[in-house]
Amino acid sequence: MSAPPPLNTTGQAPSPCRELHLTLAGRLDEIARLGREVEAFGQRAGLDLAVVDAVNIALDELVTNVICHGDASATGGIQVVLAVAGHRLTVEVTDDGRPFDPLSRPAPDTTLDIDSRPVGGLGIHFVRTLMDEISYRREGGCNRVRLAKTLA
Repeated sequence: MSAPPPLNTTGQAPSPCRELHLTLAGRLDEIARLGREVEAFGQRAGLDLAVVDAVNIALDELVTNVICHGDASATGGIQVVLAVAGHRLTVEVTDDGRPFDPLSRPAPDTTLDIDSRPVGGLGIHFVRTLMDEISYRREGGCNRVRLAKTLA
């Protein structure tokens, strides 16, 4: 007998059309699975393709950084939760890697020509540009990045 689904904040079992819960291993090949799962969720939830693409780009950046730089343990994995409520999509990425606030990085100077720019920093710039809200907190030994996108 399988365990019942986890309860959401309303005390109800999550709707597969309105919520997606994933646990990813700390491997780069998981990025492709994440993209497929987000696309399938977007179809079930009736999300606009532009929203799904924006979320996939943001998640690709965040999860790749966790895998390549965060030293998250293989036991906890990387938790990704997407939820649609009303006209809002929220996304939360949680990992147990070393503390890192991606928002603490300064915005890159995009006015410089490509050869004059320092390496790095464009990924979180894309996340900030694509999402309507982004926040970070360290809680219970985990990094938690929360994104939000307003739906039309």
